[in-house]
Amino acid sequence: MKPELEALARRAVACKGWRWMPGMLIADNGEGVRVSGICAEFLHGAAAETPVNRHGPAWMRLRRDSAQVPVVDDPATLGCLLALVREAWSEPILSVAWAGGRWYVVQRILRSVDALRWIDTATEAEALVAALEAAP
Repeated sequence: MKPELEALARRAVACKGWRWMPGMLIADNGEGVRVSGICAEFLHGAAAETPVNRHGPAWMRLRRDSAQVPVVDDPATLGCLLALVREAWSEPILSVAWAGGRWYVVQRILRSVDALRWIDTATEAEALVAALEAAP
């Protein structure tokens, strides 16, 4: 993982509103581990390496208290981040928009678009992490 993405991922997991969700991709030395279930002690998932052999994916169990970080530019992880931002702000209609070469977290009401204060970020992941950090 690129250092700037790892730093962004560490910012995300440090947020008050952070939690692991099924579907997220955990960074590791390979192509990652896709979270399929969560219990009190462990994150359960399948190795995301492709191609999968004839026996299926390798199942993994990772301790929740370890320093796992998500792959923040993974599409499924981005969707989970958006759900966490909506939950943290108690705003079910928040969305992420791209305009003028920048990413924005916005609240769409009818036809008007009100950009929230964490506008002007270079990536979708950065906009979502900034929104999660700014949540009350």
